[in-house]
Amino acid sequence: MNKKQKRKVQLQQRTLNESLTFQTMFGAKQKFDSLTPEIETRIKEELLVFANLGIAKDLMTLRDVMDKVKEQLGYSAEPSKGILAGSYVAYCLGLEPSNPMVTGKEIEPKDFQVTLPLGLTICYDNEVRNEVVNWMKEHGCEFTTYMSQPMLKLENTRVIIRRVLK
Repeated sequence: MNKKQKRKVQLQQRTLNESLTFQTMFGAKQKFDSLTPEIETRIKEELLVFANLGIAKDLMTLRDVMDKVKEQLGYSAEPSKGILAGSYVAYCLGLEPSNPMVTGKEIEPKDFQVTLPLGLTICYDNEVRNEVVNWMKEHGCEFTTYMSQPMLKLENTRVIIRRVLK
């Protein structure tokens, strides 16, 4: 890769990170009555971790897919026990329905040690999970399986779509 190509890739990644930051802060203002300095600091720390991992595009893509599933099928994700369960960024983007402050499941960005591809978990009700996966496949999402569960393949992220029994 020559110098010009490297610069183009860096610029694209910077734009994605800025977009992720904007969308996260916009969501934070909607989700929290008062955006305290503590919450804002935590969000910025998580955003820095996600930027360093190069997964801004994947998180934005996942958010778009989940928004469209909710809009077109009327199904929302259920709380998960995965790595995003304690993430303020995931909560602000709508990837995780549970507020980390309320659940007490806050992740510590400084302890956020992962390898790529990053493995995430999104949960849907048992009754609708297969319909959600089929909708995603019909709309161009690439899937594989992991331990007999459908797994959405993104650039640097793999998202397992799990069932939740109610």
